[in-house]
Amino acid sequence: MQEESEEYIYCSINNYHDKSMRSILDIKKEATKLINKYSKINIKEDEIEKYNSSFINISLKNKEADIVYKLKNKNIFFLIEHQTKIDYSMPFRILEYEMEIIRSTMSEINVYKKDSKIPLIIPIILYTGKRKWNAQTYIKDIQEKIEGYEEIELGRFNVIDINDYSKKELLKEESIYSKIMLAEKSKNKRDLVRNIEISYKEINKKSNNKKYNNEQKERYNSIMYEIVKDKIGEKSAEKIFDILINKGGEKDMLALYDTITNENIEIYRKGIRRGRKAGKSQTIKEIVKNMLNNKINIETIMKVTGLNEKEIYKIK
Repeated sequence: MQEESEEYIYCSINNYHDKSMRSILDIKKEATKLINKYSKINIKEDEIEKYNSSFINISLKNKEADIVYKLKNKNIFFLIEHQTKIDYSMPFRILEYEMEIIRSTMSEINVYKKDSKIPLIIPIILYTGKRKWNAQTYIKDIQEKIEGYEEIELGRFNVIDINDYSKKELLKEESIYSKIMLAEKSKNKRDLVRNIEISYKEINKKSNNKKYNNEQKERYNSIMYEIVKDKIGEKSAEKIFDILINKGGEKDMLALYDTITNENIEIYRKGIRRGRKAGKSQTIKEIVKNMLNNKINIETIMKVTGLNEKEIYKIK
């Protein structure tokens, strides 16, 4: 079976992860790990709380930041933004977010007092795009310059770039978001299945050692199931996750995936042979539609049906 291009699988996974990564970082334990690792501070899970204030004004309603946490009893905020594409306006966007958070707290602060403090916002960009991040991370770098004037530090943020980490590093990291990032590095369907298998075994092993709680594990299973279902179809996903969850991953997932794929392709081939024998071109068209709906790649459909790429896209 010919495998899908890296570009196709990567874009499809990232579309889903726009929402799934936020779901992971809604777990305080996961957010705390990310904040500590990439901001080089040391806070505890029970020291932060989700900031639910509607600080985004009308002009920003379509640019809402992903996650905001607040340090309890202090106006210190952690703004976590998940990006799957490079955004060259990000320094400006971060500045907008920071100002909206500051405005949201102004009623609690007497700015006219000499010793009053405005909030500290620590922005973190979690980037899981295919290309290495090459946008500026500092607003002064996208501002006009004038000779002799030294800019102040404003709007700087950190970028966590998936391209800076190997699969080994992501697997070793004791967090769920790192396992989602590992899935996003998958080059094709088989690679995705393999990454999910090794991630699940790692999480299950560490779960027994209290490294992961039930909420983290359940969230991981739920998100990974949706990813696999989206890529290889619901029935195949059910078979794979039945082995992973109910039977402890005792089978080789890659072998199982290849068996399922080959079985499905043979079913399609039989249908095409029957259709051709009966002289029913419509049957072949329906089978092509079915294969497309079940996420079979174009190269495989061409091989099975004998149709060319143009004919398949016309049916699609």
